[in-house]
Amino acid sequence: MLIKWLTCLRTVGKEQPVSLAIMLFGYFELMAIAYGILRLIVAIIFLLAPWWRQIVVSFLFSAVGLLMPMSRILMLNFLGSFCMGIGRAVLLVTCWHLDTFWVFVQLRYYLPRAEHKVHDGKGATVGTQMHRVRYSASYDKDRAGFALVISPCEDEGWYRKAIDARGLFFFSFALHGVNLRETRLEDLPKVEGEEKAVLYIHGGGFVAANASVLVQSVTPLVRAGFTVYAIDYPLAPAHIFPIPVVSVLQALQWLRVKRGVKRCHVYGDSAGAALASVAAALVCNPKVMIPFLEEARQVGHTVDLDLDGPGEKFSAVDRLLLVYGILDEESWQVVKPKASRETGSGMPSSAVPRAFMDSFIGTDKMLNLLPSVWAIESFLAFLGIKFCFECYHSSSQRARLPFFGDRCTFADFVECCDQLPKTLLLCGDKDLLVLSSRRLYVMLRTRGFQCDIFSYPARHAFVGLPASWMNPDLQQAASKADRDIVDFLRGSEGT
Repeated sequence: MLIKWLTCLRTVGKEQPVSLAIMLFGYFELMAIAYGILRLIVAIIFLLAPWWRQIVVSFLFSAVGLLMPMSRILMLNFLGSFCMGIGRAVLLVTCWHLDTFWVFVQLRYYLPRAEHKVHDGKGATVGTQMHRVRYSASYDKDRAGFALVISPCEDEGWYRKAIDARGLFFFSFALHGVNLRETRLEDLPKVEGEEKAVLYIHGGGFVAANASVLVQSVTPLVRAGFTVYAIDYPLAPAHIFPIPVVSVLQALQWLRVKRGVKRCHVYGDSAGAALASVAAALVCNPKVMIPFLEEARQVGHTVDLDLDGPGEKFSAVDRLLLVYGILDEESWQVVKPKASRETGSGMPSSAVPRAFMDSFIGTDKMLNLLPSVWAIESFLAFLGIKFCFECYHSSSQRARLPFFGDRCTFADFVECCDQLPKTLLLCGDKDLLVLSSRRLYVMLRTRGFQCDIFSYPARHAFVGLPASWMNPDLQQAASKADRDIVDFLRGSEGT
């Protein structure tokens, strides 16, 4: 049946390209229904621009057998706005699901159990203690502005004992989510000598996730002797660029002023790597940071940072770790002319019908995609990144920022930086964002900055996923990445 359907699809596509797109996305929609909430996440990927709204409405119609090409005018005047509203609602529900149900399951049932191993072969919370503190009061109406402080502990069962002793009182429950109860700053464990601190900025496409969901990816660092400050920054689309970057700067100032941390490492993955890299570039180059913050104030953003008076205002960034990061806007997007379709390294015309591709990217360009994975996989990854980036820094927002409107990624800041910390780039070779890491590696080395890049046989988010979700090959890649991360932060890079 599937072969007959594909044959029919190819025949129709030659005569009616618009109907082809409708049928194809209708098929994807029917397949995705089986995945429940995942279907909703996939659906919002196609809500970015007017022509994506047309595709969304088209596959909704096709799901009930109505293969009707809808006019662009109809989409924009009525159904387009409706679909974008539905997309925002889906995103809101997804985030609420993560912040309530999944965080509670993670903190209460998954992390305490010793049989749930992470990539260093030990239980997620073994040898660690966790406290949740506020590092910024700028976001008092949601979960942002808190840091999960994860520090070494001689009592290997501290976390399990704390939950057994306090039960539900170990957690706080609010409309915006569930998390550990807030700890006063003065009640945080004292550190003897200079603290080896790591500021961790989580991923999630700028629009979802939180530090608690991804805590298992950083506890191996704690067992290696580091104290990890995993922050919850404000999420898009409610908080757009440059607000999340300013939040990371607030965390660096809080570390210096309130915790006395003079130097720290900064670690970000995926969208978190985008924020971590820009914040590190700003802290290392005050001549760039000052106009950046001034421009943010001019367009109405609250910049709750103390830049006056004597003394150091921020923890200095010693090393910068960027894991499968969104570090530029070009490498993973449309870059090649259509003339190179037959000979280039982008998506081959036989993998996805050309008329379908042209409906997304135009007739004069093609996508620069990875040859090591299925073309449709890379294409969907491109759509996901594009959607998330538009939520984070939309076209209308770019017009409001005179200078930094088109400067929002690490690649945009490298050219105007005189200093940068030693940087390590990690990525899977089957991840579309490996193109971004490779481009930044060349840029940093060309500018004379210290930088290394490690690649692994893996897809996106392989470091952050629980080990029990992976096959043996992926577990091996994640374990190797964990060792490379620890070696880099300790100052003895692996080979």
